[in-house]
Amino acid sequence: MDRMDLSKVFNDPIHSSVQMPKHCQIIIDTPEFQRLRFIKQLGCTCYVFPSAVHTRFEHSIGVSHLGGKLASMLQHNDRNSSVPIQNTEVACVEIAGLCHDIGHGPFSHAFEDIVPPDKDGKKWKHEEQSVILFRYLIQHNSLEKKLEEHNIYAKDIDFICQLILGVKKDEEMLRENKFCLYQIVNNSVNGVDVDKWDYFARDTHYLGMKSAFDFNRILPFVKVFDVKRGSKTRGELCFRDKVASDLNHMFLTRRRLHYTSYQHRVSKIITIMLKDAFREAADHLVFVGKGGKEYNLLESVKDPEAFCQVNDTIVNEIMRSRSQESGMVKAREIIDRIHKRELYQCIAECQHANEEMRTVDSAVIKRLIVIDADDLSSLSSSSLMEIFRADNIEVEVSHFDYGSGDKNPLLDIPFYKKTGDGKFDAELLPEDKLPADLPQRLLDVTFRIYTKVPKLDRETIKNARDRCTTRLEMINRRRRSVPTTPVKQKVRSPPIGRMASSPPIGAVSPLNSITSYGLDSFVSTDGDAGIPSLMSNPPDAAAAALGTGSAEFNSRGSRSPEPEAKVTLDTTKRNITF
Repeated sequence: MDRMDLSKVFNDPIHSSVQMPKHCQIIIDTPEFQRLRFIKQLGCTCYVFPSAVHTRFEHSIGVSHLGGKLASMLQHNDRNSSVPIQNTEVACVEIAGLCHDIGHGPFSHAFEDIVPPDKDGKKWKHEEQSVILFRYLIQHNSLEKKLEEHNIYAKDIDFICQLILGVKKDEEMLRENKFCLYQIVNNSVNGVDVDKWDYFARDTHYLGMKSAFDFNRILPFVKVFDVKRGSKTRGELCFRDKVASDLNHMFLTRRRLHYTSYQHRVSKIITIMLKDAFREAADHLVFVGKGGKEYNLLESVKDPEAFCQVNDTIVNEIMRSRSQESGMVKAREIIDRIHKRELYQCIAECQHANEEMRTVDSAVIKRLIVIDADDLSSLSSSSLMEIFRADNIEVEVSHFDYGSGDKNPLLDIPFYKKTGDGKFDAELLPEDKLPADLPQRLLDVTFRIYTKVPKLDRETIKNARDRCTTRLEMINRRRRSVPTTPVKQKVRSPPIGRMASSPPIGAVSPLNSITSYGLDSFVSTDGDAGIPSLMSNPPDAAAAALGTGSAEFNSRGSRSPEPEAKVTLDTTKRNITF
C-alpha cells in the first residue's frame, strides 16, 4: 500500500491542510460517518459559549490525522527494531482515530447518561457502541473488498476495534509486541493520546480560550522504549525528559477546560434539562431498525440501523411535533424553557468538598434533601414543598482533577534521557523530579443542588438554601465522626424560613457534636425541619466502614486538623464551603 496514495484534503483550523488517505476516505463517505456532522462535540456548551458548535465529524478527522502522523514517526524511528511497525498498522491507527467516536449519541455525553443499563446492569458506553457501528459500517456499505485493496483484512478490523476500546489491565492483545500502538488513540495507561491532543486544541479554539499546551512541541520527542511495570516489561510510548513541563501543561489544560466550560454550571443545567426532555419524549420518537422493527429513542442503541438515525436534530423533531401525548408536551415545554432561558435554578453549591465528602454519592444527598411525609407539615410554604419534591430536585457531583483523581498524572508517564555513553534510557520519574506546576490539591469535588421549579423569588431560594445547608452539614458530620461507644442523639432545627441562629454573612458556624452511622441509621424524623434522628448501637461493620477523618483539606489545598466540622454559609450567594 502506497502511503502517498492520498486523494482528499481537508482545510482544518487546527491542523491546517489535512490529507486523508483513501482507506479513510471510503469510510468518511458513508452515512454512518457523515452522521457525526450533526453531533456537537461539546453538547450543550454552545448555549453558554456561542462559538462552541464544532462537531464530532471534524474532531474525528483530526484524531485520525494526528494518529497517522504519530504512528508514521514511530515507524520511521523504529525501523531497525526486530518487530517494526508496518504500513498496514499505521493505516489501522488512522482508521481507529477516525471511528473512535461514531458511537456517540445526541449532544455527545448527554445521551450517554440517560441510556438505561442492560439486563446485566452494564452501563452503555459510546466506545463500545463505536465498535458496533464500525463493524456495521463496513458490512452495510460492503467495504470489505475495498479495504482489502489497501491490505486491511478481517484480522486488522479486530485490531482496529481493540485500538478504539483501549486495552484494559491484563486484557489479551492481538498484537502484544506492538503495545505502543494501543496507546496512540486511547491510552489506558496514562491518558496521553492523540484524542486529547486534538480536542484540547480544538475545544480551546472554538471556546475562544488561549492554551499553553502545544502537541507539536511533544510529537518529535515520542519514542518507544521497554518499560517495566510490575512483572511486565513492554514497549511503551516514552517522552523526552525535557517535554515533561509541556505534558504538565496538557493536564493543566484539561482541568481548566473542565472548570471553565465542560462542567460550567449553566451548561450542566441545560444538559440536565435536555436529558429530561429526551426521557419525556423517548417513547414517542420512533426509529426503524433491521427488518422494519421499531425502537424508541433509548432503545435505538440496540440496533445500529436505528441508532444511525439518532443525532442532535431530534430536538427540532420534538419542537416540530404536534403530538398531544403528555411526554411530548412536557418535552416541548422543557426545550421551550431552554430557549426562553427559564432554566432550572442552582439553589446550593458546595465547593472544595473535604476528604470525607468527596466519596458521597449524589443519590445519598438527594435522598436526604427531598421531602417525605413528615416534612409536609414543617415546611413554611407551598413553594418549598414544590421545590423539594423528589422529581423537582437534581443533585450533581462534579470532579475536577488532572486525569488521575488525587494522583499526579505524570507519575504514570515514562520519560527517556541521555545516559553517559550517549544512549537513551527510559524510566518512570519519582515525584521530586517532576515539574512542580501542579497544585497541591489534585482533586476537587463540587456538589450542586438544582430545582426544576421556575420563577422563584429570592426569599424562597434563600430558605431552600438554608435547608440544603442543614442537610449537607449532617452528611459532612456523619462522614467525619465514628464513636468509640454507642451514642444516641437527636438533631433539632427551627423551621425553614425562621432560622433562629442563622450566622451573619460570611461567618463560620460551628456545629454541635453529632454522631451517625450512615443512611441506614436515619430511621425516623424528629423536629420541625424533619431532620432524621440517629440510631444508637450501630453494627461494628458499619462503624468500621465509615472510617475516621479528623482532618480536612481547606480551600487553599493544605491539610489542617480540625476536630469540629465547620460550615461557611453566605446567605447572599449559593456557595456552601465545608
